Amino acid sequence: MKKKLFCVLCLVCMLFTIATPASATSINSDVPTYSMHRLILETISGKDGAMTIPVIVETVPISTYTTYKLNDSCAYKQVATYYIPATEEGVAYNEALVKKIQPSNTGALTDSSFDSKQYITISTTIRYTLYPDSKNKISDYMVGITSVAIDRDKDPEPGYLIGIGTPKVRVVQRGITELEENYVEQEFTSTVNWGSNGIPTPSDWVPIVTTSYSAIYNCFANFTVDLVYYNTTDGAYTVSNSFFRPLDK
Repeated sequence: MKKKLFCVLCLVCMLFTIATPASATSINSDVPTYSMHRLILETISGKDGAMTIPVIVETVPISTYTTYKLNDSCAYKQVATYYIPATEEGVAYNEALVKKIQPSNTGALTDSSFDSKQYITISTTIRYTLYPDSKNKISDYMVGITSVAIDRDKDPEPGYLIGIGTPKVRVVQRGITELEENYVEQEFTSTVNWGSNGIPTPSDWVPIVTTSYSAIYNCFANFTVDLVYYNTTDGAYTVSNSFFRPLDK
């Protein structure tokens, strides 16, 4: 009887251990293990000039705490979805929405706060990896951008926004390396096809110390996209937009 009871207790302990995430003492609490989702307002160039639109920024872990070990890297992606009015009705809807939104509460809003059918969405993605320090004591000590991508949910319809050009991207990763403490400037510019796969950063890029541990840090991806509009006076014309996304790590 005692032997059976002991086996049952061991089984319960094993199940509890499997279901419990790694403790806070074994990982840095600054490294997110869940999706971080917020809505902000940004200004782009529209058909009639500057236009404020909603943008949802989400950080998604690709590897989770349940498989995370301190001496391993941890991969994430940062996705920013821009909601661009696609019709005259969409412009009116967007203007009314923006007037209702107060800057102090944008972070609490989600994509359910507005009618996404009024927009075409452009989503930019930065995939990156956080690395521990050489002593395996700080889990988010270094960062390296691994790839970037840009996608859209649908094609424009005739009448207002009638076309979207091929995107270009400039990716920058500047900072100091850990062991040599050398300052490195890593940068490349390229066209990128629409789609979720995107393009990788050069294979010879090295991780840099994050902004939490170094004042010398600058990482971002800047996507440039031409939006093609139409009116009866000018016909079709192009408005260039930059979708700038910093990687604040």
